[in-house]
Amino acid sequence: MAGQFPGAQGFLQNPLLATLPPDQQSNLLQLQQRQAVGQALLAQGLQPADYGGANVGGLAYHVSPLNGISKLVNAYVGNKLSMDAMGQQAQLMSGMYGGLFGQDQQQPVAPSLPPVAGAADTGALTGPTAGMGGAQGSPDPTTIGRAMLANGQNVPMQTVTQPGPWSIPGMSAADSRSMYMLNPDEYAKLRMSYAQPTDATRMAIAAHLDPSAVNNAAVNKTYGVELGPNSTFMRPDGTVFTTPAAAAVGAQNVLGPGGKWTTQQVPGGVEAMQNESAARAAGAAGYQLQRVWDQSANNGAGGYVYQNVRNIANAADAGSGAPAGSAAPNLFDIFRQQESSGGKTAPDNPFQIQQATFNRFAQPGESWNNVADRSAVAQRMLTKFNQDYGGDVGRVATAYFSGEGNVAPAGSATPYLKNVSDSNGKSVASYVSDIVRRAGGGFSASQPSLQRGAPMAAEAPIGLGAGANAAATNQQGELSKRWSDLIGQNQQAQSVISNLQNIKMLAGKAIVGPEADKLNFANGLLSLAGSDRATEIASAGSLLDKNSNQIIAKLSQGGMGTDAARSILQSAYPNSHMTQGAINEAADNLIGAQQMVQAKARVLAPLRNANDAAGYTNAELTFDQNADPRIFQYTGIKDPTARAAFAKNLIAQDPGIVGKIQALQKLGALQ
Repeated sequence: MAGQFPGAQGFLQNPLLATLPPDQQSNLLQLQQRQAVGQALLAQGLQPADYGGANVGGLAYHVSPLNGISKLVNAYVGNKLSMDAMGQQAQLMSGMYGGLFGQDQQQPVAPSLPPVAGAADTGALTGPTAGMGGAQGSPDPTTIGRAMLANGQNVPMQTVTQPGPWSIPGMSAADSRSMYMLNPDEYAKLRMSYAQPTDATRMAIAAHLDPSAVNNAAVNKTYGVELGPNSTFMRPDGTVFTTPAAAAVGAQNVLGPGGKWTTQQVPGGVEAMQNESAARAAGAAGYQLQRVWDQSANNGAGGYVYQNVRNIANAADAGSGAPAGSAAPNLFDIFRQQESSGGKTAPDNPFQIQQATFNRFAQPGESWNNVADRSAVAQRMLTKFNQDYGGDVGRVATAYFSGEGNVAPAGSATPYLKNVSDSNGKSVASYVSDIVRRAGGGFSASQPSLQRGAPMAAEAPIGLGAGANAAATNQQGELSKRWSDLIGQNQQAQSVISNLQNIKMLAGKAIVGPEADKLNFANGLLSLAGSDRATEIASAGSLLDKNSNQIIAKLSQGGMGTDAARSILQSAYPNSHMTQGAINEAADNLIGAQQMVQAKARVLAPLRNANDAAGYTNAELTFDQNADPRIFQYTGIKDPTARAAFAKNLIAQDPGIVGKIQALQKLGALQ
């Protein structure tokens, strides 16, 4: 019967059965069989009695009441057998497992006691020994609980587990045993997780050390305590240790052999601290910029310049930005030393000029691959910046590092508009500070330079600063207006290009030319008559007119909304009254013109974003002087034969077109 109960069958397969004597193993099997019989009787007794269909030969007969009584007896006997068998099996199981999972015991625990307040002149003590002296120590809560329980007091109980070899840490013996029987797989996983060695054990084994010694040292490790002045510390032996107050300047506290502190003067300590403070202040002043008025700037007209505080202090003290008799460095040496880390790096490009900047300032015949040409172009650029910014070292450094578009107008709080950083994390502010520090009192007069340190005023004469600010504001306003006009044209350029390309495609399908209106009228009649070819031609003509009208509608928004203006636009752009050849030629040329607008916006956008009014103006002039729609029309021709023929005709029409193309390439206008 045990085969009908998988749980019992699995229990009989338990390898721990071998630990029981043979007679107990036999008793266990009998108990399980008895449990099975009891469960069967219980099931029969709980089945309801049916009195409705008792008949023989169609005649109903009376069922004896003893039938119900027998079911009650079956239920009682079955339940009794089942419960007794289960209890006796539990006793056998307990003997089989023994102490493998440990033992659970109920122990009394004393409740925690509130702290006992001390006298007015003593600190409060805590715990049951308060007021009785702490030298004797205090018993643990379990000991106190047992004593209270022995005196008849009500004490809370807690389960204390004595672990066994098969117990799981943190679980009671009953919980460990239940998990083993009901979910052996999870029990095995949990046991294995606790059996994994710690990181400290792994490292100890790898180092061929005793893991127990290493773990013990890690648990009992003591750490040093760093104490400041007026600190109190309790030693492990219970004694209190106090440090003295901070020593005066130039002195230090010394702990003597007897454990007493003494304060001793350090020879030369005061002088050393004074020198250190002076060095720190001078170093910080070398990196702190201040805006001051320099009457020698702007060719004697005066202007704001940026100097570090150290140079300003020297100028105020001695009337000169550099010590008497010292030689000021020249402009080129300052930037060469800065960019090459004092001559230690980049021998082939000591000024660290970028190729795009080189192309902008290079003259005919100068090559990027020539080291001497790189240096010459960098010096030419520095000379220009020095002239543009009146020898203001901060603004020259800003222009060289982040472009003229980031140079702040005269009178601004900083020489730069935005404190941007390069790919290495170097900021404009840091770079300007480095250049000013290297410049010292200024540049030598033998090369493009600032005037050497003349006394500087803190503010500008009345009217000069306002005039400089107004000029800078007007320049930025003009730049914004020009950019706004350009961006408006650029927004329409791509859609106009799409319309022109559609017109070229539809011109081969529709009726075009001077007689297009008459022919389209006749073709419309044929379309009404059901001619598919006529319908296709009519549709192409309608789409061509639609694209032409869309171009007129877009371009007439910018102040070209009058009938006369629209008529001019209509005659200038391809439409159905032009022949197919004329449509194709006009569309290609106009597509080139729209691509030229896109290229101009692409070239000038970085300068506009940087608020570089001078750079924007220079680039715009160069673009306008060299840009030609035919150049962009040429770049759009894909057929090599047609491309060569177009180039030949273009050179014949304009012999200087090659130079214009090269100028646009330097600007980055041609992709």
